[in-house]
Amino acid sequence: MINMQSFISFSSLRTVSLIGDNAKGFYLPLFIYSISNGNIALVGLVYMFDFLPRLFLIPFFGNLADSKNCLWIIRSLESSRVFLLFVWYIFYSFPYIWLISPIITVSSGILMVFYETTASRILDEKQMIHFQTKSQLLEPAARLIGPMLIGASLTIFNNRNTIFIIILSYILTFFINIKTIKIERIKVNFNNFSKKLINLSVFKFHLSNKYFLMITLAEILLNLFFGVFQTLLIPIMRTHYQTSESLSTLPNILGGIISLLLAYFIPKIMQNKSKIFFAYMGSFCLLMSAILIASDLGRIFFSFAFGLLITGSSLFGIFFRIERVKLIPAEKLGNIFGANTSILLISAPLAGGVVYLLEKYFSSLVMLIILSFFCSINIIFILFIYQKRMYTKEKAYYLKKQN
Repeated sequence: MINMQSFISFSSLRTVSLIGDNAKGFYLPLFIYSISNGNIALVGLVYMFDFLPRLFLIPFFGNLADSKNCLWIIRSLESSRVFLLFVWYIFYSFPYIWLISPIITVSSGILMVFYETTASRILDEKQMIHFQTKSQLLEPAARLIGPMLIGASLTIFNNRNTIFIIILSYILTFFINIKTIKIERIKVNFNNFSKKLINLSVFKFHLSNKYFLMITLAEILLNLFFGVFQTLLIPIMRTHYQTSESLSTLPNILGGIISLLLAYFIPKIMQNKSKIFFAYMGSFCLLMSAILIASDLGRIFFSFAFGLLITGSSLFGIFFRIERVKLIPAEKLGNIFGANTSILLISAPLAGGVVYLLEKYFSSLVMLIILSFFCSINIIFILFIYQKRMYTKEKAYYLKKQN
């Protein structure tokens, strides 16, 4: 039997990779904002195009997670991220970013699918639940550490040398992978899986399973909220709250610390609560974040709002990740993970597109206020419908079993 260290290793692998992703995610708009002399529309446009290829390409790689070459693919993608960042560092010009950054983003998205799928092949059910929960609660740490490292580097190095922070995190990911994932430990017969590059039926699964569709829609809204916040964070901090470039990481630092504390203590308080309760607590944090943003009480409260967003994302994510695994057929895990990840990514280019379109009519803060309330209120509504229908389904099943 695989010991409990296994799910810890998978959680570490995913978290370190996310640290690099969040460092890059913070660095990109900062880079664009700096070289474009504060062009908010361009920041939104670049953010949109950074995620757009990932939206269309990830479904084609879902089935690769179920192939016997999955380990080779994982390590190739991890290596390519490091190589492309070195290219970014060497040339360090805006035209190259349009090509390099989306490729890195696509690779990171595919790797998240691989990590989760591979974990499900190696870990047993109990360990998988621990992995899902621990990974989700570690996301605030990744969202804190990544931007914090960028902010700290900017006080010591120039913008260009700061790229090495992202490079180092991806190199560390590669070595954790070597230690964690070994092909002989993957408990699956790869010959049973389809050799097609993509199976379109996995998209139909989203429509045929209304419960899966509902939680996916809620997660899209959550990602939209986070995407808009991340896109507008630098412009709001720099222009509305008049902070320096290095202090622009304040929401990530303070918000991340707050979210880490809340994400640590809240689950301990709610140990005997159901997963849907986690989801409601998460959505409540999102609504409180929207209220704080609208209050416009200063950069400290704005940072706290970001912390509530991260906390809400983590708590809701516990519910989403566990429910998602339960609802997906085991034989289609990689494909449906890939398709679901692709669908969830609609929110990323959508966030950039919304910012680009609304920038002419609203200030950055007003845009964020509108989107935050729209997303948080609709997530609560979806959860209410989901709980009601799921309860009805479970009650009917129980009565049928009794009879």
